[in-house]
Parts: sequence; C-alpha cells; structure tokens
Amino acid sequence: MFGLVEAGLPDAEVGRVYLMAGKPEEAVPYLRRAGASCTAFVTPVDQTRARLHLGMALEQTNDRDGACSAYRKVLERWGHAKPHSVTADEARAHATKLGCAL
Repeated sequence: MFGLVEAGLPDAEVGRVYLMAGKPEEAVPYLRRAGASCTAFVTPVDQTRARLHLGMALEQTNDRDGACSAYRKVLERWGHAKPHSVTADEARAHATKLGCAL
C-alpha cells in the first residue's frame, strides 16, 4: 500500500499526458481506470483529478453524457469544499458549458 501512495496513480498521469498532447481518445482508457480505482481513500486527489481529466477527454471525443458523469463525480466529492476546490470549479465550468444536469 505504501508503494501506491508514493507512485500515485500511474494511469492518471499517462492519461493526462495523452490529453495534454491532444490525444483524448488515447487518454480515455487510462483515465477511466484511474477514476474507477479503489484507491480513493489513499489517493483522493489523484483520483478526483483523473475524473476531471476523464471528463475533459470525453468532452473532446463528443461523449457528452460520459463527460457530464465524470464532472458530476468530481462535484459530488469536492463541489462544496471549504475552502473551494479549483478542480471542482473547473469541473463545474465544463459541466455548465455542456449543459449537464447537476
């Protein structure tokens, strides 16, 4: 378990790199695995950011429903954080632009 904390979520990082490189289709499987990981208790920041990035990748591949679902999960976890969450703010902005039901 300690190795996992030190490593973070490698799938999340691979997916983020693909997303940043303009390859959202390639990013999706990595970000799905990271977002569905059972490590939320150990790496909640990495997992929640992976869900934000998954939403962005799905948005770019025209999967509106999938993107809305990913953004909703970010907002369920951090949408009412005090102090506010920049990650949740970004998810909310994307969800609003897509017209997602929140």
